Amino acid sequence: MIVCIHCMALRNMSLCCSYDLSFPLSNFSGLRRLLVLSFDQFLDDSSFEDAEESPFSAEHVTFSNYVQLNAGRVASDLRSLFPKENKNAESALLRACALQDDHHLIGGFYRFVRSKEDQLAQADQGKAMKELLLLPLSRGVVASWMDGNRREAGLALAQITHKSEETSKSAQALGRLLKKIDSVKLLESHMACLRDLYVEWLESEPFEPESDRPTEEEMDDYALAEKEHEEMFKSLEQKAHRLAASFGVKLTNKEKKLAEQLYKFIEGRRCVRIVSLGF
Repeated sequence: MIVCIHCMALRNMSLCCSYDLSFPLSNFSGLRRLLVLSFDQFLDDSSFEDAEESPFSAEHVTFSNYVQLNAGRVASDLRSLFPKENKNAESALLRACALQDDHHLIGGFYRFVRSKEDQLAQADQGKAMKELLLLPLSRGVVASWMDGNRREAGLALAQITHKSEETSKSAQALGRLLKKIDSVKLLESHMACLRDLYVEWLESEPFEPESDRPTEEEMDDYALAEKEHEEMFKSLEQKAHRLAASFGVKLTNKEKKLAEQLYKFIEGRRCVRIVSLGF
């Protein structure tokens, strides 16, 4: 029985060595193109508070979300099965299928996850956030961490402050795993995450009413926008402290320098905020 198994294995190996690579490669390239086209179906309706204000029909948005979710899962699986490091593999087929140019796949799912963050931010939506978005995102991050995208990792790690304990713990577990592989890159991902959030906070600064005599409704809207802007900064501060605390205390010299930059970033943003408030 054992001899038969070995004979079959040797025969399969010989078949693989003489196999024409054009067919699997054409299908692999076709699948990548299909995923890029799928991510192009993205519709951003997150800026519309009321569904009636959206120019897209409910059916159109549902279809787009379905395509994005499944494209994200498949892209994550591809990056796990055919990582960039396979470019140095002995097998010609593995080398040819190594997913060296995956920025379209990363960018497509990153954009979709960012658009859904606020909609899935509540504690009772933690399971959906984790299973539909965080886990596929995390699989791709881990699979390509040695050549990984820091902004993508930062987006996944940012869920450490999610209101759902289940989702928050998943983000913490991802951080511990990434730290074991490359701790310096993890700190760089923390910085990328905080920079993106800070830029978003700056760009969302509410405008004062243009009229010299604003109506009561305009003043109420401005006060509400100011309050939401303040909450955004508090959320940024909380995320920065949680990310810094999650890293631990045993750091190398290079890690300490990056950690100091992270703490300076936190303190610098607090000083900017105090000055902007006029204190």
